[in-house]
Amino acid sequence: MSIKMFNAKCVINYLLIFFSLIVVNTAVSQNFDPPYPRVGQVYFYNPGQGAEIWKDHDLIIIRHKYNDEARKIKAKNPDVILLATNDYIVSKKDMWPDAWYVKDSNGKMTSYHEDYGLMNITNQCPRVNHTYGSQRFNEFLPRHLMEKTDYNYFDGTFFDYWAKQLWGSKPDRADITNDNKPDGAQYVNQEWEKGNQMLISNLRALLNKPVAAHEAGQTYLNGNGFEFWPNLSRKNTLEDLFELEDQAVKPVINFAEGYGYEKGPDFGSKWRADFMTSQIGGAYFGHDEGTTAHRFTFLHDEFEADLGHPLPGSAGDPLEIMSGVYARYFDKGAIIANVSGNSKTVQSSHLDGRGYWRFRGAQDPGFNNGQQFTSVSFSGNDGIMLFTEPTTLVTPIIIDNVKVNMTSLDQSPAQYTGNWTQVRWYGEADKSKTGYALGLSWGSEQYTYVFSTGAGEARYQPKINVSGKYEIFEWHPDVSRDDNGSPCSNVKLSVVSADGTTEKTIDQSVNYGKWNSLGVYNFNTGTSGHVVLKAPGGCTASSDAIQFVSYDPNSQVVDTHPPDRPRGIKVESN
Repeated sequence: MSIKMFNAKCVINYLLIFFSLIVVNTAVSQNFDPPYPRVGQVYFYNPGQGAEIWKDHDLIIIRHKYNDEARKIKAKNPDVILLATNDYIVSKKDMWPDAWYVKDSNGKMTSYHEDYGLMNITNQCPRVNHTYGSQRFNEFLPRHLMEKTDYNYFDGTFFDYWAKQLWGSKPDRADITNDNKPDGAQYVNQEWEKGNQMLISNLRALLNKPVAAHEAGQTYLNGNGFEFWPNLSRKNTLEDLFELEDQAVKPVINFAEGYGYEKGPDFGSKWRADFMTSQIGGAYFGHDEGTTAHRFTFLHDEFEADLGHPLPGSAGDPLEIMSGVYARYFDKGAIIANVSGNSKTVQSSHLDGRGYWRFRGAQDPGFNNGQQFTSVSFSGNDGIMLFTEPTTLVTPIIIDNVKVNMTSLDQSPAQYTGNWTQVRWYGEADKSKTGYALGLSWGSEQYTYVFSTGAGEARYQPKINVSGKYEIFEWHPDVSRDDNGSPCSNVKLSVVSADGTTEKTIDQSVNYGKWNSLGVYNFNTGTSGHVVLKAPGGCTASSDAIQFVSYDPNSQVVDTHPPDRPRGIKVESN
């Protein structure tokens, strides 16, 4: 390439970055102070129907390459804080110039996860002529993120892998100066910290938006992802969270991740301790299977709450009301968490003098019983959410074709008779992307819907713990776009409720990829109520998800989101 051609390419690249900055800086301002509780989700795969599943979340973290999905998420909920995640600090070994990878004194690449190598983010990294001209990796990466990420929809950046320092024997052997000599752990980690800060400085020079990272714990970032939130001492972790909330760059975005599937999803004391401590510390909380994959989303009654904001001034600050027991007071209630690990009893007299009620919930009705609060006894780590008025919180019950993606907690998936075929997201359902599921590429929960071309039945049988009125919704995909035949126009559904049996007919050739109401019905507690979908044969009938939405008069109605706001507006002068 000639010098003139090289210079012209550099000018074009810089102009592209310059004009992208104009769009980013003129986008609609994001609110970083949503009401409590603050709910989030980190997800590494195709979001699938994430825009619908996460529509009431306050924070979503997805891969930076999913720009179309980011647009859908913002269209569904313009107020959500949407961060673009990447894991380029550990990259595939053939992804970038070889000189940018950390090697030992023998020239062997420092490996992570088999085919991945650690990138040299230090200021000792050699400059390489790549894409934007001669630069180090900590100069290249911010430009790459700017080019590949639509920050008209993403509100900031999140690093999934963040090496605060090198550990084990790696820093002793590392040769970050590329002189074929080990540089020593002290020097390597000293330069590594400088490189981390330079990377963030370079990114902020291009993008005036928040930057957070998994397990970084650095106050020069906007926040930390506590990926191991349940594994650590809750009291110590809560104190770390307090420090970051106070000292990190504003706006602060801390995220706490609770384990689920790999340790058994539940909504008892362990989960309550994780969730309540995160809210006392001001973090966003997400519940999935844990650190191995972050494939699923578990939804809780507590996520339906609206506590408002912490009370003004010091009255809304976290308060240790007894050793290892914290409380925080909000406009509409309070949160208490026991992180002592010991048995504790909290009386109403220990609180701020307002009257409180336990909410009435469906997932743990014995604990969340709707009664006026007098006291609570914690046998160990635990927590409770209280309200200043009688409140019912019932997260919508979803019965889907598989257990986790997206059948609700403590519910069973649909049961099938006849010949039905499960359809995977990738390779079989990724054309229409209209099934109700998150887009998984592996595991037994990757199936997004089932279909049948013969006669058969699908039975959706929820466990109802709060009796009353429920509106029922049906979701079906566009099977024709997935090459699974012509959809049936006469799929029969029988709704069995306390009102009797009601017959409905769904035309599955239309209104796909959305919730379709089947009406409002009364349900008693237990499992007697159900919906049966009947495949007629001679066409393709699909069975996806059925949703039961509570109509309790004391249910909190969280503000519905306004229409999508314009983004990326540029003001041109004459």
